Amino acid sequence: MAIAADSRGGTGAPFAKFVDLGTTLVGAFASHPTKSRRQKIKYGTTTLLWKDDTTPLLEEVMHFIAMPGTTAGIGDREALEPIEPGTHVRFAVSGFKWGQVIDARKGLPAANGFGEGVPCSGDVYEITMTGWSAETQNPQAAEKAGFTVEVAAGKPRIVLRSQDDKDKYVLAQSRSGGNTNPGGDFLIAIRRPTSDEKRWEQLADELYLTKPWEAAQPVAVAANGHGDDEAPF
Repeated sequence: MAIAADSRGGTGAPFAKFVDLGTTLVGAFASHPTKSRRQKIKYGTTTLLWKDDTTPLLEEVMHFIAMPGTTAGIGDREALEPIEPGTHVRFAVSGFKWGQVIDARKGLPAANGFGEGVPCSGDVYEITMTGWSAETQNPQAAEKAGFTVEVAAGKPRIVLRSQDDKDKYVLAQSRSGGNTNPGGDFLIAIRRPTSDEKRWEQLADELYLTKPWEAAQPVAVAANGHGDDEAPF
């Protein structure tokens, strides 16, 4: 039975990592959307990140039970290990990506006694990598160099939708001493579990009851959960 999700920190559960286009995490939600929130930390450091001098930059660290269909990996990015169904993994979102999650949750139908838009443990998240993007301070120059620029949350971003585009961007940034780690872009869909997914829903319920967001002190993670420190939207 689903438990209403009324989340800082987490356990030592690995973060799902995405490398190639089309990589997907299918997971049964086992987290708490408000209690799993924390101030974002610059990747690889203990430096807290801020929107401005007084406003913390927040993120939500989500906990999942991996389900069949997952192709994301865990471990060293140069030698990723497959994620077996039933594995406890995490994925973090902030900024625009967090907005995607919030919007997707609003579309959840009423089910099992819970109202429309109420996220619950056992909900199925399908997170698919669709490309990369990076904030730019000079959109005109980026377009002149042949890159596609889109505006998200009022800020221009270079959008990379193929491996060739990404390779071209990384080469250009390496020559200019810029950011060579564009952030991953994702398609995020959230739905209620079906009757034949009861096993994964039950495992998510069990994990939820352990309050995994309270199990350890916060650690540094990237906004897209795979190890870069992309500028936030």
